[in-house]
Amino acid sequence: MPIDIQARLQSIATKSGKPIAEVQNTFNTTLASLPPNISGEQTRAKYALKIVNRDLTGGSKSNAAAFEGVIVGADDPRDIMEGVRKSAIAEYQKNPELALSSGSVKMGDDGQLQVLDNRQTFPDGKPNPNFGKPRPDKFFVRNLRVAVRKPGEQEWKAGKLNLRGDQAQIPIVFGKLVSFRALGDLDVTSGEFDLRSASVTSFEVKQELPSEEVMRIIDTAFAKYYKELGKCQAYHESLGEGPAFYNRLVVTEGTVSYIKYANDPTKSHMIILKDDSLVGDQDAVQVWVPNKLKSQINFGVGSIISIIGRTRTGPGWDREKQQQDTTVTRLSLEAQSIFGRPGLVNIVEDSSSAEII
Repeated sequence: MPIDIQARLQSIATKSGKPIAEVQNTFNTTLASLPPNISGEQTRAKYALKIVNRDLTGGSKSNAAAFEGVIVGADDPRDIMEGVRKSAIAEYQKNPELALSSGSVKMGDDGQLQVLDNRQTFPDGKPNPNFGKPRPDKFFVRNLRVAVRKPGEQEWKAGKLNLRGDQAQIPIVFGKLVSFRALGDLDVTSGEFDLRSASVTSFEVKQELPSEEVMRIIDTAFAKYYKELGKCQAYHESLGEGPAFYNRLVVTEGTVSYIKYANDPTKSHMIILKDDSLVGDQDAVQVWVPNKLKSQINFGVGSIISIIGRTRTGPGWDREKQQQDTTVTRLSLEAQSIFGRPGLVNIVEDSSSAEII
């Protein structure tokens, strides 16, 4: 049966996220460059298709689909085995017989305690192929916040991309148009993309974006997460317990009144934000910026900036006594990324002229 070349090319375009015109051009070039010992129109087309598929999709059999995105936030990689291992060992220390009979641990041939995967099924009901097998020593995960769309679409939607295993360590590119492949799709209930990494997941920069376009994308895709700075504490307190409180994503903005740089790479930089939405006895808000994001502090005091991050609260501060006041709570923010509002930023200060902690 003759090969349906156009159908195959369209399939490659869908898998790779490349425009069909680019795939067609790659096919034409590949076909013309095949060695002369490969003869016959259909035979040459067959091998040209294989090469194009290899070069544009990595030749992977992964079911991962193609997406475009702008990464606007990233947690640090987290070893989920650490908590699992501690819990299993604690269970064994409390009641060895019960821990062994439950299948959560076993004693290895070397006399060392092994932590086992005792989940017969996954949360979706599918059988767990690793049931009864030793768990890995480490397994990292990392959650990204991404504005996402499928190739060819125009509308940006909020999305979460869970990077797992080796993919939790891949380089992250903020504020640029990237292409990537991942598992998952749009969650019709939330209206957001719920994605997870595949073995082929990596980020390819497709285009540098003007700062105005980055902010337009963030404002559009994450509109429901926007809270005025003065409303962030009430938002934090309204979340209660459970997943909503753990995620507690917020997009907010304010005017920079102070920047304190950290010279210790294990510490975060501090930005103090003020805003007209802070009323009454509400204090200015501390924003803690991880040291690795220092390059994003490309603005000076007086700039209006947007923050994507998590809310948190702690003791207030008594200015007269110069000590913590546990009778009140004070809001702060953990930044996952920060962006100066185009046209509303001042020149970045030299860190040598700012306070160092």
